[in-house]
Amino acid sequence: MRDRPLPLEPVTKAICLVDTSSIYLHQVWNLRDLAQDISGMVATCYPETIDRILVCNPPLYFAKIWSLLKNFVDPVTAEKIVMLNSTDAYSTLNKYIHHDDIPAQFGGAF
Repeated sequence: MRDRPLPLEPVTKAICLVDTSSIYLHQVWNLRDLAQDISGMVATCYPETIDRILVCNPPLYFAKIWSLLKNFVDPVTAEKIVMLNSTDAYSTLNKYIHHDDIPAQFGGAF
């Protein structure tokens, strides 16, 4: 992992990139508890730091499941979550992340 270009400046915004391409339907219910834990941690520890949670390559069924899971997630956190399919992933990622910091698998240089 590379060092930050300005290590003495505080981190004021964070973007979480999640690749869901290897999540299968039988695993989703177990993610409910994880979603609650992450939501609680973000809301308690980092309420203003997390700018976006970008979910790449969600399976086709994921939108329906997300509509159920988001009821267990803090509404402010749920609003920060953006689903990206493979065709629009790079263009959306590049709105939030510099090209050099986007993983190569999504078209970036990292």
